[in-house]
Amino acid sequence: MTLDQIEQMKKLRNDGLSYRVIGDKVGCGANTVRNYILPGAREKDRERGREYRANNREALNESSRKWREKNRDAISERRREWSKNNKEIIKERQHKWYAEHGKEYYERNKEVLNERTRKWRKNNKDKIKAQAARWLAENPGYYREYHKKNKEAINARSLKWAKDNPIKTREKRSKQRALKAEVTIGDLSEIKKVYDIAEKDTDVVCYLRLDGCPYANGEKIAIGDRHVDHIKPLSRGGSHTASNLAISCSKCNLRKGARLLEELEDIGFTGVKTKGDIK
Repeated sequence: MTLDQIEQMKKLRNDGLSYRVIGDKVGCGANTVRNYILPGAREKDRERGREYRANNREALNESSRKWREKNRDAISERRREWSKNNKEIIKERQHKWYAEHGKEYYERNKEVLNERTRKWRKNNKDKIKAQAARWLAENPGYYREYHKKNKEAINARSLKWAKDNPIKTREKRSKQRALKAEVTIGDLSEIKKVYDIAEKDTDVVCYLRLDGCPYANGEKIAIGDRHVDHIKPLSRGGSHTASNLAISCSKCNLRKGARLLEELEDIGFTGVKTKGDIK
């Protein structure tokens, strides 16, 4: 409302016109006219509104819920139309909100957000690949340049991740070695189950139990001391399959090296401990 319009409303009111007539002339409602030309009227209206809402909260919420339910399609269409026409405003608001509250919100809802992201990624693999391919086509050389500028930070982050996730690191490297050796690679989901057992299961024994094994009497291997071993080494023609994987302690696996089981008698091997020992 401009100052000229407010002055016009005051003049028309002095001439004896009603708030409604004045509103029709200046293009607004009667309450708007009253709020602008009566001192304190706006604040009184606000106070009455606050008091009414406080005393009728449940009824108002129920009425609002029914109206939204009845007009759901219209509301959705109006929101879509507004979003379509105000993309820059939305982007600016989102950036501002995330800058002020994003970190706090993520920490408070980390598990829910991560689970939602995992589900979305699982159900939209083709969409993600298409988006990535399109982005790479539009930004050739980006990753090469980024890696060049941030080589030390990337390497430090990779080393830390490998240190914090030894089982996953070995899983990744085993697959790489299998590809390089051009051996048979089995069902990756079944292979992952073996590595998951090594990483998380509390009831795992060493399948080798060579001389000097710290778990020779069937004690459970400490989670940080587990290796997933190719029973028949890849370098000796073994396959990268779940049936050729077993869990040992780190000491026994390092002593075994690239030898076959029948070549381990001199260091105390007496036979494969059955898969039943590996829960």
